[in-house]
Amino acid sequence: MNRIAGGLLFIASAALAAEPPNPVSGFVAEHSATSLQLRDGRQTLHFEINSATLTSRRGKLEPGERVRVRWTLANGKYTALAVSTWTDFAGVIDRKHDDSLEVRNLKTNEVREIRLTAATQSGVLRRHIEVGTEIRAGGWDLGDGRIEAVHIAVFNTDLPSSDRL
Repeated sequence: MNRIAGGLLFIASAALAAEPPNPVSGFVAEHSATSLQLRDGRQTLHFEINSATLTSRRGKLEPGERVRVRWTLANGKYTALAVSTWTDFAGVIDRKHDDSLEVRNLKTNEVREIRLTAATQSGVLRRHIEVGTEIRAGGWDLGDGRIEAVHIAVFNTDLPSSDRL
């Protein structure tokens, strides 16, 4: 009896483990106007795309492009709610707020808002990131001029090692 119960528990655990995180990130395998196939390192996931799906940019996503998909599951099908593309942006900080930075690219003068979250990684403490500092942010393009930063590299800093993260 214990063997059967243990076997059932294993099957249930395996089924739960197969569901991807939400959101899930990976690389585009295929993309069309109505579907997106994403490789997340373990499996290929199939998402329906519809008129309610928010995307960070217009046009076709290319195979191999890095994306993040926020999804819902209904009637056994995954539907993409939002698709964000990976982007890097470099420039100088023009303004600093509690949870964001306004960064201006020195070559194009384009200004982007870099959103900082609790998960944003940086080589220095945030108190050392100041207006006028040159940075490079990597993260998810939210499609409205904002980038949700995953990591920030801060250039031209000479800080004592005790002030590094």
